[in-house]
Amino acid sequence: MNLKIVTELPFWFIVFCLAAGLAYAFFLYYREKRFSDTPGWLKWTMTALRFVSVSAIAFLLLNPLLKTIFREVEKPVIVIAQDNSRSIVIGKDSSYMRGEYKKQLAKLADELSDKFELRFYTFGEKLKEIPVPDASHDEIDFGDKETDMSSFFEEMETRYSNRNLGAVIFASDGLFNKGLNPVFSSSRLKAPLFTVALGDTNVRKDLILSKVIHNRLAYLGDKFQMEVVVNARQCKGMTSMLTVRKGENTLFSQRIDISTENYNRTIPLELEARESGLQRYHIRLSPVKGELSLVNNAQDVFVEVLDGRQKILILADAPHPDVAALKLAIENNRNYEVDAFPVKDFDGKLNSYNLIILHQLPSRNTSPKLMNDVLHAETPLLFVVGNETNLPAFNSLQTGLLINGLGQRFNEPQP
Repeated sequence: MNLKIVTELPFWFIVFCLAAGLAYAFFLYYREKRFSDTPGWLKWTMTALRFVSVSAIAFLLLNPLLKTIFREVEKPVIVIAQDNSRSIVIGKDSSYMRGEYKKQLAKLADELSDKFELRFYTFGEKLKEIPVPDASHDEIDFGDKETDMSSFFEEMETRYSNRNLGAVIFASDGLFNKGLNPVFSSSRLKAPLFTVALGDTNVRKDLILSKVIHNRLAYLGDKFQMEVVVNARQCKGMTSMLTVRKGENTLFSQRIDISTENYNRTIPLELEARESGLQRYHIRLSPVKGELSLVNNAQDVFVEVLDGRQKILILADAPHPDVAALKLAIENNRNYEVDAFPVKDFDGKLNSYNLIILHQLPSRNTSPKLMNDVLHAETPLLFVVGNETNLPAFNSLQTGLLINGLGQRFNEPQP
């Protein structure tokens, strides 16, 4: 620890502070005649105290600060990052990766922990910090279905931005199917990056269902879009079949002719939402001869199909051809669902409907309680006025419209 006093003004100004204290004490005790009869020892004592107090007050005017410096030496941090995805153990050396490789990794971690502060992470579907591994560690199981490398580098930048990060040792096969390209995301890392290449570096024959782009929501009866991204390596001249299935039913199929060694294609398709609820769609590419892995040939996607149809209730005073005509006309639009009842037969819940059509209601035989329930259901109302409508009762509903007439006389229009 280093301790020292600093002031806002130059430190040699303390000379003026001492001079001020000395001058003040001298003129106060030796120039004043009233202290002439004071004993010498008392005069010297008061002079010393006055000198010290005035000098201290003057020194405080320099705004002194007590500055301390603490030094703490910490070991550099070494981060080991292990790819925990399934692609690591696809090749023929899977037994080596599950056995001997994990022992060598534990040995490296043990050697580094003597001189450095060691941090160990696995990444794949998500980033996870684990204890420094030993030969019997089971955290590394190579079971993740996704590989997101960019999230690892973003997290390192956040966690160790103000730390003494010595180096990052990154062990992976370089294959990723989620997040940004690690070439760009790793450029922001302010520490040496050492890579350990795993897996087979030769380009093998492989057909890959890279991505399925779709909306999470769809509405019942509507058609919704999907885009399937297909990649193929070393498969020129071969053919595959793309199929989309829901349960046992095949909803879409298309033949794919691979024309180049490094093939990439986006296939748009359209499906119809025929059932409500969470629907599972299985997208699959048929394998080609000699393909390295079949794990990446299929994906399952889930779409929430909502029943967004508007429910309409028609209540009529009595059976009438207009009611059937209204119902038929509305049901031509698949976004509407219509229930029609004579008023005396209806015993359902009014607030479950988006619109209530009252055909020739209120009538002379309509229950006042029903009309009161209709008005308090806070549902939009459409009145169809006819011969059976009780106009005084209608006017009393205070709908904003008053119909004034002489008796119950109507004009019969003809088409």
